[in-house]
Amino acid sequence: MKDIFIKSVLVGSLVGLSGCAPDAIKSGVASAAKMEQAKVWLEQVKFNPTPDVNGNAPITVDILVFYDAEAMGKVAALTADKYFQQKDQLKKDYSDQIDFFSFDVVPGQRMKDQDIELSKASGLAAVAFARYSTPGPHRVAIGPDRIIQLDLEKNDFKITTIKS
Repeated sequence: MKDIFIKSVLVGSLVGLSGCAPDAIKSGVASAAKMEQAKVWLEQVKFNPTPDVNGNAPITVDILVFYDAEAMGKVAALTADKYFQQKDQLKKDYSDQIDFFSFDVVPGQRMKDQDIELSKASGLAAVAFARYSTPGPHRVAIGPDRIIQLDLEKNDFKITTIKS
């Protein structure tokens, strides 16, 4: 299926460029050939906090979408505690390589669903960090899902796919 898509894009590029100079055609074909399938399709996040989330204290949840493998390698392996300690500097260092989405959740609060607008079309990966007061990594990788739910529990959280 992927090969058929790529071939149709290449043929479409050639047809669209048929009136162009040879250099423009070569450039268009090279661009189409480099296309990679996006790995991040996240569009919306739902929050499902338990009444005793984080020991009945507000919690910050950050979702990061990575567009650069080096940035992903450095940041995605951090624990939530280390991430939140370095967050301001990470935003300065990687503002064009990572989308940062931050949400504050209060125990018992029913938040409206949060739309995610990615800055680029081809994210490499996504991860969620939650700022719990208990020890632990409090980090979960997000798959290629469009809509997810964050189940925020007393001492940790998990992700449930709502729509792939």
